[in-house]
Amino acid sequence: TFTITRHAFLPNVAVPYCAAVIELEEQSDLHIWSNIVNCPLESIRIGMKVRVTFEQNADVWVPLFEPA
Repeated sequence: TFTITRHAFLPNVAVPYCAAVIELEEQSDLHIWSNIVNCPLESIRIGMKVRVTFEQNADVWVPLFEPA
């Protein structure tokens, strides 16, 4: 599942953005909450194939997902 957030809840997070539950192909019982990036929001679909990418936030690398 996913949701498009259009209301800024935090001042340092740009909107709109997509928060999604990612199901890993390698282990379908493992799900990750993350963001879909590098994709027009209107193109996001349930079941869409994605791949992981990472973005540095301070001293932590955050996993994000983009279309495969």
